Amino acid sequence: MMGISIILFYRTCMKDHKLGNIKIQKGTILTYPTMFLHKNEKFFSNPDKFDITRFEKEKAKLIPKRAFAPFGLGQRMCAGIELGYIMVKSAILGMLSQFEVEADPSFEPKWDGKFTVEMPSVVLRLKPRIDYPIAFLRINN
Repeated sequence: MMGISIILFYRTCMKDHKLGNIKIQKGTILTYPTMFLHKNEKFFSNPDKFDITRFEKEKAKLIPKRAFAPFGLGQRMCAGIELGYIMVKSAILGMLSQFEVEADPSFEPKWDGKFTVEMPSVVLRLKPRIDYPIAFLRINN
């Protein structure tokens, strides 16, 4: 719920600059307050509630580009984003090694063709693999 980016992401102003009525002198240390943006009700309704649907395609268009930046922005963004991608891929790989994935027989795809061809949802079933040693994954303290 609370990030540490407020401490980590700072920059030093390289030349005198004016931002609206605010004068920023060369050498001033600046930070990008991601935590305050992520908690801002101007950008996110009920910001303290975990709601993954706020990032669905249509709703995500309403969020300003720089209002959500958990890994920072630009060329100096946190390298941890790559670690996050690797962890998600590893979790999916781990799940797929234990389960077979098949389409739900009752699922009827409905294609949405506007400018691109999209399928809004897919219903899948997970079937445990019999040959996978599930006991191997048990962690003992």
